Amino acid sequence: MMMQTAIAAGTTRRIPAKRARIEDDVVADYLALLVKPGDKTLQLGGSDLGTVFLQRGAFHEVIASLAETDILQTQCERRSVKVDRLRRQTGLMAEPDRSPLDAALIGSDLGFPAMAGNWRQIASRLKLGGVLVLMGTAKGSAARL
Repeated sequence: MMMQTAIAAGTTRRIPAKRARIEDDVVADYLALLVKPGDKTLQLGGSDLGTVFLQRGAFHEVIASLAETDILQTQCERRSVKVDRLRRQTGLMAEPDRSPLDAALIGSDLGFPAMAGNWRQIASRLKLGGVLVLMGTAKGSAARL
């Protein structure tokens, strides 16, 4: 049985399973309204929120550990989201990619060196009017950044 919930835009969506934190559901709804097909997006750190980017038709790049990117791919398969626009990368961001970004998501579970090491490149790649979503800003590394 699917749970139904109303979102601010007035439409109803079906949620097969709620996310672990209510904040993640709110961010997922926001990203679904924000991201358009063909947008170029980036995610730093592992999170199942990457499925929203792919579901909306964005070209999505994930920079995270191999285990975290595997979890994202598993979540996509579970939600029947195509992964043909997913680009996975481990370690620091590759310097040659200078294409502008429509949106970037920085996860809350990263250490400060990883966030700070990639921050300059993310900031320089965001388009004018691009959106940066920084998760977990109340504590830890995200608060310091």
